[in-house]
Amino acid sequence: MSLNFTMALQIISFLILLGLLTRFLYRPFMKYLDGRADDLGRLIRGTEEDRKKAEEGLRASAEELRKTKKEIIGLKESAARDADREKIKTLEEAKKEALSIIERARLDAIKELKTAKDEVREEIASLSVEMAKKILNREIKEKDHRRLIEESIRELTRQRTQGQGGRF
Repeated sequence: MSLNFTMALQIISFLILLGLLTRFLYRPFMKYLDGRADDLGRLIRGTEEDRKKAEEGLRASAEELRKTKKEIIGLKESAARDADREKIKTLEEAKKEALSIIERARLDAIKELKTAKDEVREEIASLSVEMAKKILNREIKEKDHRRLIEESIRELTRQRTQGQGGRF
């Protein structure tokens, strides 16, 4: 009987120990493991949310970068257009200045030609008077002098226009 009693006592002791271990060790340990699993779940969810936020931030940064690149390209194109417009404007101003210089030179040449013609006419008139004096061996009156000058100029002009194709 002692064996049965010992064995029953051992079984009862084992069951009490098992109950105590379950209550004081297994349940807290399981509660700790469940808490740990919950913490890991929250940590994973938080990490997943952070990853999503990071992806959104990355997408936003990429979009911002694309916008900035477009803006830079637009600014480059605008600067190139402005430079082309400025170049054309400068060329047009240079062309206007060149035309102005040419026109002034042309007017100066016309003025010089007129002056030269006047000087030639004066010289012709003077030579005509001298020739008339020598031919007539006498002094010519003012009225005759004018008439002779005008005739000489007309004659010389006619000869020049016939000989040089109409240019004097």
